[in-house]
Amino acid sequence: MNVRPPRRTLIVRSLPKDRGAGDDRFAWGDGGRVLSLCDGASEGWDGAGWAAALAAALCRAENPEAAVEAARTRRRALGAGAGWLESAARERGSWSTALVVRVRAGGRSVEAAAVGDTVLFILDGCKPVTSFPVDHASAFGDSPDLVAENGKESPRFVEAEFPLSGLRAPRLALVTDALAARALSEPEAGRNALWAFLLGSPAQAFSAWARAEIRTGRLKQDDLTLLAVV
Repeated sequence: MNVRPPRRTLIVRSLPKDRGAGDDRFAWGDGGRVLSLCDGASEGWDGAGWAAALAAALCRAENPEAAVEAARTRRRALGAGAGWLESAARERGSWSTALVVRVRAGGRSVEAAAVGDTVLFILDGCKPVTSFPVDHASAFGDSPDLVAENGKESPRFVEAEFPLSGLRAPRLALVTDALAARALSEPEAGRNALWAFLLGSPAQAFSAWARAEIRTGRLKQDDLTLLAVV
């Protein structure tokens, strides 16, 4: 008999770098058993729009490469720009990281596929167990791999499967790069408390904490997004 895991609570915490909505976009489906988070590059024509299309497609398609092609097709349907300047900018294209996570086997494992430095954290309660595809704060750089909106080749996704059956209280958190780097740089003695705050604090407390961390230099000023299932 195929036993489906119970529906869980979805937590979203975000703080854009600027006053707008930022360039991070996420999607979910199947009662929170499929999650995607994409970090659009602000240097492109429409990083936020491309990240949104990519996140939605990743949740709909079983294959991440097929999802990229579906997102590209949808974006091409937008047509040419209104003027030569917009057309030239659209021709240059947009880029985004990509992370999609699927809960499998009745909640006993998760499959993840990623391009770039948006990170999946697997936790047991508030204790971090593993992270993917980045596992150390020093691994973040200024030029992560990205999925191109106007590319013709299929991007190279890194894929992995992680068991959950040995965890008492499995939780999943998808986190964009600056916040992920901050979490990975936390000394081991403080990691449980940090994750208890990130997963349990109200949105206003998260924003206040993030701004304070940015002022002290412990957190890079960037779009910050956390998408978690608890």
